[in-house]
Amino acid sequence: MVAVPLSIQSALEDRHQALAVSGGPALAEVARRVLSPYGGSGRMEADGAPIWVAEDAAEVLNLAFHELATNAAKPGTPSVPNGCVTVSWRLGRLRKPDASVLI
Repeated sequence: MVAVPLSIQSALEDRHQALAVSGGPALAEVARRVLSPYGGSGRMEADGAPIWVAEDAAEVLNLAFHELATNAAKPGTPSVPNGCVTVSWRLGRLRKPDASVLI
């Protein structure tokens, strides 16, 4: 059996909690919980309009944010003195009749 470091256990528990919220988690919470183990001290930031997403969408976004964070960490974005990764979003109207919100 492999010992899993407490920091990784905590990050996984946080991700699980973000997905388990009744009615779907807030997008900001999903992003922050996924990015936080990689940044610390404001090196990875997430901010945008308050949006709650369906649980299946949260799973996909969780993977996307995780991919972003690991890809940023590989070349060293959080390791350089002023390196920072910022994820932001806004709401906007689409001009299509079958879709009302663009994220």
